[in-house]
Amino acid sequence: MKKGFQVLLLLLFLIMCASFAAAVSGVRVNAGSENRAKRGLFNRNGETESTEEETTERSYYFRIPLPDGTEEDDITVTEVPLNKRILVEIKGADEDFFISHAFSGDMTGIRDVRYGYSDGISTVELDTDKISFPITEFRQDSFLIRVENLHDVFSAVIALDPGHSGKDTGSAVYGIEEKSITFALAERIRKQLYKNGVYVFLTAEKDSDYSAEKRDAAVRDSRADLLLSLHTGADPNTRITAGVEASCTSGMTECAELLTNKLSASCGQKNLGINGKDISGSYNTEGLPVIRLNLGYITNKGEADKMNSPEYQEKAARAITEAISETIFKGKGDVTKQVGAE
Repeated sequence: MKKGFQVLLLLLFLIMCASFAAAVSGVRVNAGSENRAKRGLFNRNGETESTEEETTERSYYFRIPLPDGTEEDDITVTEVPLNKRILVEIKGADEDFFISHAFSGDMTGIRDVRYGYSDGISTVELDTDKISFPITEFRQDSFLIRVENLHDVFSAVIALDPGHSGKDTGSAVYGIEEKSITFALAERIRKQLYKNGVYVFLTAEKDSDYSAEKRDAAVRDSRADLLLSLHTGADPNTRITAGVEASCTSGMTECAELLTNKLSASCGQKNLGINGKDISGSYNTEGLPVIRLNLGYITNKGEADKMNSPEYQEKAARAITEAISETIFKGKGDVTKQVGAE
């Protein structure tokens, strides 16, 4: 009798242990589901909208709902690196569309979302934590987007500094402004480097006031492999001085020399070489490489006309792209494998 009672107690104890283990296991499963839901699939009120299956399907993407009939060509994505912003413009969406159709998805790397409407186009603004690149996917009912670290997508990152912008035109002689030359050339360089799988952004907007602080902040934020600052020289004492020259921070002499060599040979200009000026105090880039390239002297009439011509700018852009590719990308492998031509 006593032995049977002991067996009964043992059985009851084993049943209780099994029940407790099942309960603990159930709590863990539920907690995991809750964490997946909290990963970012929510509307603007913070309310979860998606099932667990949808969470897996749309993992790491922010979802922008689309009106019926929207085609992929109706959507334009624009990057605004200096403002750490990505714009998504959608044709055909009604003014009140996003009031009744909530955004959802993963907000990783996105700190704020706004939308507006003007002239038949709805614009969704995504403010990002840092300068980022958008990876997108079009679907019939939605547009998916996620932001990626630049160096995870591109072989290299180059910051192109046009030197002047807005009311600050730089030197202006013979009706030619320095900023017109540097912006035109910077845009050509950007397109050529992009074809090689390089992310390039300009550190200023032509019609906005120039800010050295904003330039340096963007370079630090992007962890650029190079800040290339474009300028033209000016000699107040004579209009004879002409030629290409450069100055650079420590460790960039090889690239700076190749830039002046190639630019001089391609464009038929005198090579003044490296001028040896210490420019480290002019750029607050936390040690990131900087080259200041003087394209020629705008006070020299012949050189000013040459630098202002599309023919020169195309040759110069090609020479600069080659010099950067042969030095900055050395050892990085195939720089064409990441992103195709624009």
